[in-house]
Amino acid sequence: MFISSSISNYFLAKIKSSARQQSFINWNDSSEIVIIVFDNHLNHLVNFLENCKKDNISTHVIIISNGKKKIELNYSCHHTVLTDKQFNIWGFLKKDLTVDFKESNFDLLINLGTSTQMKSLSLSKLINAKCKIGRFKHNVFDMIIESEHQLTDITFLEQVIIYLKMIKKN
Repeated sequence: MFISSSISNYFLAKIKSSARQQSFINWNDSSEIVIIVFDNHLNHLVNFLENCKKDNISTHVIIISNGKKKIELNYSCHHTVLTDKQFNIWGFLKKDLTVDFKESNFDLLINLGTSTQMKSLSLSKLINAKCKIGRFKHNVFDMIIESEHQLTDITFLEQVIIYLKMIKKN
């Protein structure tokens, strides 16, 4: 596992990110957010998606599925389901699928994955967003929200909103 992870991190470092205008964005200035989540964490998104809707923020949820193509959502939102077959052995999206993600532009990217989940990390590097937020230290992210104690997805997303509201408006 360690060797596979090391090789994946080596290839991740070689991937060129799309040119982006990096900036920290106040929550109220955000208009489009992409969230990367694994299918077993979907029910943790409902409150966050409701906050986005209330604040007129468009959301796109990228769901990394463990084999299921059909995903039941408890909330209506724009989403894309990616299965294991759409990633290569190292956890990178297959080439024919990368174009759609490279051409999209978001204000915020929020990665709910962990440091060992290469699929969510490689997607975070691939997708163009002004500000990329994660829960672990990695050079892909512009903002990291971590705690001494493991934050639940719900608490993490609440903290994202709190910190983004603290950023001075442009």
